[in-house]
Amino acid sequence: MGTYDGLATVGWGMGKEGDMNYVDVPRRPSPEEMRDIQDRCNQLIRENLPITVKTPENARDNKLPDDYDKSLGIVRVISIGDLDHNTCCGTHLCQTLHVSLILLSNKTQTVHSKNCRLFFTAGDRAVKLSSVSVDALSSISRLMSCGNAPDEIVANIKRLCDATAELKKKEANLLLDLARHEGDRAKALLQGGKNAWVYRPDGSFEFINRVVSTVGESVRGCRGVVIIAAGEVKKAGPVVVYGEKEAVEAAVTKIKGIVKDIKGGGKGERWQGKVSEWRREEMEALKELASV
Repeated sequence: MGTYDGLATVGWGMGKEGDMNYVDVPRRPSPEEMRDIQDRCNQLIRENLPITVKTPENARDNKLPDDYDKSLGIVRVISIGDLDHNTCCGTHLCQTLHVSLILLSNKTQTVHSKNCRLFFTAGDRAVKLSSVSVDALSSISRLMSCGNAPDEIVANIKRLCDATAELKKKEANLLLDLARHEGDRAKALLQGGKNAWVYRPDGSFEFINRVVSTVGESVRGCRGVVIIAAGEVKKAGPVVVYGEKEAVEAAVTKIKGIVKDIKGGGKGERWQGKVSEWRREEMEALKELASV
């Protein structure tokens, strides 16, 4: 077992029901130290050390908190075998075996900019957590159509995440290709003296910007504008108006009369806004406005 240099406890807390307890230490332990700490704790539990409570005669002479009334309070020293001696006013078990087990989470948290918080659970909470974790692994293995071994489950999830990331990348590229196509269509309409309407429920600002960049400087000298909107009905979404300055200002005035809860701003050839919640009739009205 290790000596855990630099891992003196500097703080601790008891978690409420459903939460983990924690101890704060000056640095983050290595994965090997984390495993070693858990093994060491459970070894001491199995050694069934006695837990005793004493009220030493000289306790009132020792250093105590300033707000502690030495004349009325009883100082209690809790001893875990010869392992640890500390003052405490709480209730305690009679022996370490009653703790059952301790599970140390590999999750850590930085506190006070420099200390590391280690999370752990013990006793019935640890037993319940272990049971729930085993059930969760079994459910995941069934969903992944793989064995119950944790390493196999993690490997399958990693492959699934990689495949999902690749699909998202392809989807993004297809959406940008579509944006270029919509930009070319809008450009042709503008050059023909008409307005253009572009809408994608799954669109984003990246999609909108690609449409705008595709249209480019073809708006110069055109009387029309391209209105680009994104977002599903009953959800928030962006809207951009792009064209000659005077045409954009006129279109935005009409849009503000159609769409409720729209905020935005801009200058020159581009105006950009956000709708807090799209309504179907507003979408239809904007599409009709762009067809004029």
